[in-house]
Amino acid sequence: MSLLFTSYSISNPADSMVYYRKSQLPEIWNSFGIGDGTEFISQLNFPFRYYLDGSYFGSNLLFSLISLVGIYKLFSIAVHTVRSWSPWLFLFLLPSMHFWTGFIGKDALIFFGITSILYNIHFKKNPIHYLLPIIIIVLTRFYIAVFLSIGLILAIVFLSKNVKFFGKVIIGSVSAIGMTVLSPYFFSVVGVGSTSNIEDRREAILKANLEGGSGIDLSDSNLVVRFFSYLFRPFIFEAHSFTSLMAAFENILWIIMFYLIVKKFRYISSYQNVMFWFCVSSFFVILLPAAYILSNLGIASRQKIMILPLLLYVFYCGVQKGFRGDKTNTP
Repeated sequence: MSLLFTSYSISNPADSMVYYRKSQLPEIWNSFGIGDGTEFISQLNFPFRYYLDGSYFGSNLLFSLISLVGIYKLFSIAVHTVRSWSPWLFLFLLPSMHFWTGFIGKDALIFFGITSILYNIHFKKNPIHYLLPIIIIVLTRFYIAVFLSIGLILAIVFLSKNVKFFGKVIIGSVSAIGMTVLSPYFFSVVGVGSTSNIEDRREAILKANLEGGSGIDLSDSNLVVRFFSYLFRPFIFEAHSFTSLMAAFENILWIIMFYLIVKKFRYISSYQNVMFWFCVSSFFVILLPAAYILSNLGIASRQKIMILPLLLYVFYCGVQKGFRGDKTNTP
């Protein structure tokens, strides 16, 4: 997929080219410490590009290998959850999972970070194993780390039956205080400044995204329409390029997965653990803001990589239980 994306990005504008060009400049390390976001991606690729004279394809391949580790970890979770062969394991052949993580960029690192956290929770790894994925997510997309934290808090305080009431009160109180203290920093990182500027920031993002070839005008649409569009569009008849056609066919599978989960959700969720509810809550915590500012289906198709591991875990819990009537508990 790295070779395919390299060929694709040569004739189509791509952020990966920007990261690659910046990573060959020694002055990228002139600033104090490690950067975040775009700067962090370029700094991470700097040793490979500057000292080893790595090519653009080689840099894409390097990030593709990082995401491949994440795919392996997610597949291990799926196999362990399902406990037997299932044709639904072919979902790991989804082209977008490999295409959008097969190049220099934030998506490969975020995918690796989220799948690593899920892997550590599922297989009860030592807490030290959480350090690397958390650092990667924070430095790549700080707001995703915040959203995942909110998802975990919601899962523990409101959804989990395994935590006692007193524990929920303590966790909820400490979390509320922490969020209040950190909120100014969070708003500054995402470029908002304060809550009063959120709508202005949203309008700016909408305007910028509409300039792309996959831009759509949803300015007058409600959140339900945005939610549906983010998850399930483009449709096949809306496809205008190879990548949009690929996304359109995959969206059919997204509709099927979502339908099966919703149909059996009450049964599936009746005996699940904190990890299940963490995936459910984090899925919606990440999804709702993304859907709220949706105006470009191409960007949405790429960003869905962030929530795909969460959806797949919930789906495979259904494969192991509700979809086939097996009432054994998830490990």
